[in-house]
Amino acid sequence: MNKVVLKQKLSILPESPGCYIYKDAAGEILYIGKSKNLKKTSEILFYEDANWKNSASSSLY
Repeated sequence: MNKVVLKQKLSILPESPGCYIYKDAAGEILYIGKSKNLKKTSEILFYEDANWKNSASSSLY
């Protein structure tokens, strides 16, 4: 998923409480969580995930 599509999807999330499911590329559930603000939590999860991937791949070289 490219950054533009991801930003569009994140922009329509509500700022209300709710549950979310975090899955891997194969669709396996990694984590089920709850949040007071779904939009904020989703932005944090995707931002940290992207930073982790960048730092992990740069440390391999």
